[in-house]
Amino acid sequence: MKWIVSKFRKATSKIDISIINELVNLGHNILSFEIDLTSDKLLNNSVKLEKLALSEKPDIIFLLKGNHDQNEIKYIIGLCDYFIGSRMHACIAALSQMIPAVGLAYSKKFLGVFDSIGVDDLVIDLRTKSKDGIIAHLSKAFFEREATAQKLSQTVPKAQEEISEIFSPC
Repeated sequence: MKWIVSKFRKATSKIDISIINELVNLGHNILSFEIDLTSDKLLNNSVKLEKLALSEKPDIIFLLKGNHDQNEIKYIIGLCDYFIGSRMHACIAALSQMIPAVGLAYSKKFLGVFDSIGVDDLVIDLRTKSKDGIIAHLSKAFFEREATAQKLSQTVPKAQEEISEIFSPC
């Protein structure tokens, strides 16, 4: 089953219903959990997404509601085979489980983290990319997800080992 998980933040206002619809049209199932709904635009998108999920596409778009701790969220992310996120720790949760993740970057920090495991090409800088560019990038990443998962199966354990060495007692 194909899944995209979205975690929205106010800086991701370019990710709107038209992009969600385009991804659904490409054959994606969507599981969305939203946080930091602090802007009217996001709240409006949330209402539109809920309407889409409940009435128009109930077997394709799923909404995760309620409060969940970091372990539950990481578990849910682990059930996906493809992840899109705008929160760094959510992306790390996916990548650490060797799940291809696209980082919707609203700052420079995404690039460094993704680069450290050789997938810097999976970062979309929302400050500079057009809506069409975002859709193209997301689609390309989705269709290359199996190759990316294989790459992650090699680079993630190595990065985890390097981090363990840094924090191990001398």
